[in-house]
Amino acid sequence: MLRAIRILLCTVFLTPLATVAAANTLERIFTQANVVDERTEQNVHYLLPLGRVKNDRKAGRAAPSHFERLQGNLAVVTWKLEGAISLQDARQLVLTFLERQKADLLFECEARDCGESSLWANGVFAQPLLFGSDRAQFMWVIRSREAPRYHVLYLVERPNRRLYFHEETLTVPAGEVSAAAAQTALHATGRVI
Repeated sequence: MLRAIRILLCTVFLTPLATVAAANTLERIFTQANVVDERTEQNVHYLLPLGRVKNDRKAGRAAPSHFERLQGNLAVVTWKLEGAISLQDARQLVLTFLERQKADLLFECEARDCGESSLWANGVFAQPLLFGSDRAQFMWVIRSREAPRYHVLYLVERPNRRLYFHEETLTVPAGEVSAAAAQTALHATGRVI
């Protein structure tokens, strides 16, 4: 009963915070943008991308070539960037923002090193608006040092020159560890708490 109450309280109070955190990220990077899609999901199994996207024929879906399995609360926001900003200027604004953060860069890619934009847009992010040129895409995956929070930032330019910025923020509840962290602890100490 007490556990159910804790879960309910975390759900009620953390969901708006995750969305606010995601919105605040964009406001600190870009001054002109419009939200085109926004959603939150609780207690999801998430594949944190740590490699280029590929079409996994065995699984029948697109997936990152390397990933970490995590579980937590997910906030997803997609913005259309407004104004006369170029793709390279937008990229530089994201890089400047990342330099000021207390976060670890886990993965980054650009252009064709990321894989096919259509696979990111439709297969991984489930947001067709993000389908752009394979040469005009950038992605960063960061982990906050202050809290168990991961951010996937994706910037793309469509053929019509419109820019879109997509952020997925996964907050891992306190006390939960990733599969990789559990495996490391198991090998080091022979047990996982």
